[in-house]
Amino acid sequence: MAPQTVRGAAARRRTHASRPGSGDAGARYSARRAVLSRARRQKPAPPRPPSIHPRNRDHRLNEAFDTCRADVWLWRARFFKTRTLAARTIAEGGVRLARGAARTPLDKPSRSLRPGDVLSFAQGPRWLAVKVEAVGERRGPAPEARTLYSVMEGSRGAG
Repeated sequence: MAPQTVRGAAARRRTHASRPGSGDAGARYSARRAVLSRARRQKPAPPRPPSIHPRNRDHRLNEAFDTCRADVWLWRARFFKTRTLAARTIAEGGVRLARGAARTPLDKPSRSLRPGDVLSFAQGPRWLAVKVEAVGERRGPAPEARTLYSVMEGSRGAG
């Protein structure tokens, strides 16, 4: 009589157990897994740090929220068609900043502006002096852009 062949799961179990050095590896693995899962259940998760994402911060406590880069502000207020043009004009020394008693030419486009600053710069054949009224959040339509500044008296003359 021919020996019977075993098929399916029973054959796999028998082959696995007959491998040298395997022993009861399955039992060891499941025991270790049970110990690890118990350890995970006993430790509570560490508390999450408060979110540092800008949308979740309290903006009233942040001084930098009321500032804006000079090139971005000039672009938002629609004095320049692109930020690149605004940055180039600033880098070439074409924009002057008056903050309090100090009057300095802006040397870098990344200099920050605050409400109350006065900027003077050439626009075409004329020099324009504007007071920063608000920083703004986007480059909006012209009526919205006009709320970001007020034109200083006597600054519209040809220069």
